[in-house]
Amino acid sequence: MANKPWGGRFDAPTDKSVEEFTPSLPFDVRLYTQDISCSMAHARMLGKVGLVPTSDVEKIIAGLAQIEKDIEAGEFPFAPGDEDIHMAVERVLTDRIGEPGARLHTGRSRNDQVATDLRLWAKEQIGELRRTKETKKTVRKPVVKKPEPSVPHDPIVRKQLSR
Repeated sequence: MANKPWGGRFDAPTDKSVEEFTPSLPFDVRLYTQDISCSMAHARMLGKVGLVPTSDVEKIIAGLAQIEKDIEAGEFPFAPGDEDIHMAVERVLTDRIGEPGARLHTGRSRNDQVATDLRLWAKEQIGELRRTKETKKTVRKPVVKKPEPSVPHDPIVRKQLSR
C-alpha cells in the first residue's frame, strides 16, 4: 500500500479489479519525453529557489537523461505496480539516485504534472498535424490544363484551316 500515492489512506489492500482498471501506463508511456523534460525544468527551478541543493539537481537531471535513453532503447525497467509514466520515472529515478530523486516531487502535484505533460504532448501533436497538412499541400500535384490549340488571327490562315 505504501508504494501507491494514495496508499496511506486505506487499511485494506486494493481490489484486483481496481488494480486492473486504474493504470494508464499503456496510454501515457507516450508522454515520457514531456514528463522528463518537465521534470528537468522543475528540478532546475527547485535548485534556483534553493529548495534542492545544486548537487542534487545535477543528479536528478543526469538520472532523468539516463531514464530517457533507457526508454528509447527499450531497456527501461517498467514494473507491474507502475500506474503511469510519472510513477515509473519517479520510482526508477529514486531507485537509482536515492533521496535526491524523491525531492523531485517537491512543490508539484500529480495533477499539475499530468496536465502539463498532456498539454505539451497535445501541442506537439498539433504541430505535427500542421506539418503533415503543409507537406500534403506541397506534394500535391498542381493542376495542369491541357493546352488549347491556338487559332491564328490572320483571316487567310483561318480560312485555310477551316477547310
